[in-house]
This record gives sequence, C-alpha cells and structure tokens, in this order.
Amino acid sequence: MPVRSFSGEFASIAEPSDGDKLFAPSAARNMSPLCDLLGEFAPDTGRALEIASGTGQHVTSFAAHLPGLSWQTDRAGGRAACQHRCPRGRSWAGQCAPGHPP
Repeated sequence: MPVRSFSGEFASIAEPSDGDKLFAPSAARNMSPLCDLLGEFAPDTGRALEIASGTGQHVTSFAAHLPGLSWQTDRAGGRAACQHRCPRGRSWAGQCAPGHPP
C-alpha cells in the first residue's frame, strides 16, 4: 500500500491545548462551513447524533449554532463534547449551549 505524506499545512493531528482539551487544526478550518451547512438543512428542534466525534470541537460549535437541537456524540466513553463521560471532552462541553449537559 502506498504511503501518503502530508505537508504541515494540511496535516491535522489533535494535540493538547488550553487545559485538557484536544485541538485539531483541520476541525478549526472547516468549522464555519459545516455550521453554515447544518444551519441550512438541520431542523430547528430535535435530536442530532454526531458521528466520529473526535476532539469534540465540532459538536461544541454545532450545539452553540443550533441550540434547538439536543446533541449526542458517538463517543460515550471517548473524547467528545456535550453528552459524554471523558474528562478531556468535558473541557469542550463547558462551552456547549445551555441545555446541552456534559
């Protein structure tokens, strides 16, 4: 299998940042377009599941931009935000919209 190399500009490795949060540059880069897309197509209220929750950066932002949705990550024991059980993820969960418990 060929090995792909990535330049530093596009490679995204989650690293510790701001306390015990993980930060992935790629998540930060695509946050706004994803929030815009969800704002256009997601319902105003209901429940939403984020798949491949990773660092929790996306779901934290989604919850802030779409407060009528109750967000659940697919990583109940992993590094995610809003409704999870991992200490690292709880740091992002503190930034969730009101009504979205950690």
